[in-house]
Amino acid sequence: VGEYRILLQMDDSFSIYVEELFLQQIAGKYFLSGGSVNSIYRFVAGQDSLQLFEFDFSLVANEKEIPINNKVSSQEEFQAEMDKARSQIGFDKLLFDEKTKRFYRFGRIYKPRVDIEAPLKAQVFLFAFDENLKLIGETEIPDWDKVPSNAFFKEGKLWSYVNVDDELGFAVFTLSFN
Repeated sequence: VGEYRILLQMDDSFSIYVEELFLQQIAGKYFLSGGSVNSIYRFVAGQDSLQLFEFDFSLVANEKEIPINNKVSSQEEFQAEMDKARSQIGFDKLLFDEKTKRFYRFGRIYKPRVDIEAPLKAQVFLFAFDENLKLIGETEIPDWDKVPSNAFFKEGKLWSYVNVDDELGFAVFTLSFN
C-alpha cells in the first residue's frame, strides 16, 4: 500500500495522497486489507494465527501494477500521479453479510476526467467470498459509476446512503447468484 503514496511538497505547504489501509473486526476475527492489493490478512485473537488470503481475479488485476512517483513538486505532477494511481484497480474494505455468511468487496477503476471539476466516475466491480474467504464470484456492475457510499448489509440486503433532495435516504440492493 505504501508504494502508492504521493507527497507534494512546495515551499511551506504539502499535500499527500495515500491508498487506504483497512483494519476491521468482523465476527470475532480481525482482517487487514489495503486499497492497492486484493490480498487479505486474517488474524484470530487467542490462537496466535495470522493467515494470508491471495486471490486470482479474472476481471481485474490483482493489484496496482503501474508504478508512480512518490515525491512531486508541482500541483500538475501531483494530479498526474494521482490519476495514474486511480486509473488502476482499487479495492474497498470487506463487507460481511451476517445472514448469508458471505464477505463482499468492491473494486473500482476510475475513468479519466475530461473536466477536472467533474465528479470521478468508475468501473465498479463486486467480489464475493464465502465465510472462509474462498472466492465464489466476481462481476462488473456496468450500471454503476461509483462504489456505494458507506455500504453495509442488513437482513441479507446491501444498503447504501444516498442524498435525496438534501435528505438522507438509502438505496437497498438484493444480490442474487445464478
